[in-house]
Amino acid sequence: MIIVFSLIAIIQLEKSSFLSINPAFSNQPTFEDLVRTTQSSLINNSTRTEVYDFIIGNPGIQFRGICTGLCVAVGTAEFHLGVLKKAGLISFVRDGRYKRFFAAKKFSAKEIKLICLLRHETLREIIKIIMVEKTVLIASWRRISRLLLKD
Repeated sequence: MIIVFSLIAIIQLEKSSFLSINPAFSNQPTFEDLVRTTQSSLINNSTRTEVYDFIIGNPGIQFRGICTGLCVAVGTAEFHLGVLKKAGLISFVRDGRYKRFFAAKKFSAKEIKLICLLRHETLREIIKIIMVEKTVLIASWRRISRLLLKD
């Protein structure tokens, strides 16, 4: 039985090498053609381009933010994000239970961490209050909490 499968594999290998060498089959797409086609399909898809541009304009955006911001269905967003990730155009980091998306190789690890922290509304509000108050005293934490609860 193993011999039969081996013979079948050898015959298929010979056929495939015949196809790649035989000039009659020279119109078969090469690897370079496939790469060019893939790259152009990444660029030519309007939804994918919108998703990519949205991530560029909103670094650290979470998945639902992409869906809501672009009015795109969850499945559609998942598909296009997967294609962009496989192409190496975007990356994501886990931030608690969220995935935050970034343009690939655009930010350092420290910048990504900072962007993730600033995406949390409460922390962002605390930083705004500290910037306005210009000082951070232990007594001012009570004031910060009151200002946060006021909104």
